[in-house]
Amino acid sequence: MSSKDVGSSSWMTLEIWTRFMGPGLIPSGRISDALDIKMMKWPGHGVGKDVTMQQIVENEYMKADEYDWQMMDPTDYALRVALPRSAGVFEPFAKMPPVRTFFGPAGWVGFLANPGYAKSSKTLMDLGDEFFTSSKRPSWK
Repeated sequence: MSSKDVGSSSWMTLEIWTRFMGPGLIPSGRISDALDIKMMKWPGHGVGKDVTMQQIVENEYMKADEYDWQMMDPTDYALRVALPRSAGVFEPFAKMPPVRTFFGPAGWVGFLANPGYAKSSKTLMDLGDEFFTSSKRPSWK
């Protein structure tokens, strides 16, 4: 069984992680694959199926001229810059207008109608069950 197979199995990942690493945040290969995380490589996603460790991808995720923006409007920066750079599923957020321009619920309609955002939203919603499954220990007894 490859490292990719283990990472794609919620119960196996949980069992192995807690046995050797102790309880804590359990990485799910299926969630990581669907999110298209750009800051890491893991078995079957950027490195071979039998590689046993995740790898950090070093990059300039925050540029020098963006610090003021991040400090002045951290929510806008996170939604329009940090998330799209860190995971492919959030790339449509980069085209989102500044959050401060959304006045009331009607201001969100145009963005929510965007096909790219709709696809991202569906992917995130579909991952909900996987997240809860990968976060709970199955009943062994």
